[in-house]
Amino acid sequence: MFYWYTRLDCRSKIFLPIVLSMAFIVLFSSAVSVLFFGDSSWVYSESGVLEISQSVLLFIAFIYFLYAFFASSRPNERMISLFLLVLAWAFLLREVDFDKMNLPAPLVFMLYGAGRTITVTAGFAAALIGASMHFKKYAAASLSFIISSRGLMILLTGAFLVVGYIFEHKFHGAASELYEEGFELLAYIFFLVLSCITAAKNQSGSELVSCVR
Repeated sequence: MFYWYTRLDCRSKIFLPIVLSMAFIVLFSSAVSVLFFGDSSWVYSESGVLEISQSVLLFIAFIYFLYAFFASSRPNERMISLFLLVLAWAFLLREVDFDKMNLPAPLVFMLYGAGRTITVTAGFAAALIGASMHFKKYAAASLSFIISSRGLMILLTGAFLVVGYIFEHKFHGAASELYEEGFELLAYIFFLVLSCITAAKNQSGSELVSCVR
């Protein structure tokens, strides 16, 4: 089950457990604070610790996918990295309130609301157009991706996001927001793992050797 971990480069083998441990500590301490002490002021208020943690994980994942995209020498992997990079960008725009950062109006338009939809749609459209030019080749690569450990990670990401969505829109209990944000954090944890695997898969053999040395 953890075979994917053996495929990571040496830096990610150190960095990833540290980040994941911090994320689980945040999740555990948030649950204890809300469920046992009734204190949610620092957990999921505006700029609460869960939302900040989600944004940090997504930003790190975005950097990993960006590296994978530029490092890849294989068209199939580069296209997969592009799709995942755009997806990470979409998640990041969803979680970060750029409209509250006093940014210039044109930048806010690009990163929030209708402008956000346009930039994300343009990114996916570019990826789809590129993939359609060699449909058979990329279709086979996509199938290989789905049945791999990376496919499992993207499946778990989607599943936990759906659970979080259900708690957000279908349940309105005292701790429903905790479950919503908690499941979203779990989703982005798996998404970060996916980004690390993807970056390692696109790392050249010489880079791996130099890392070991």
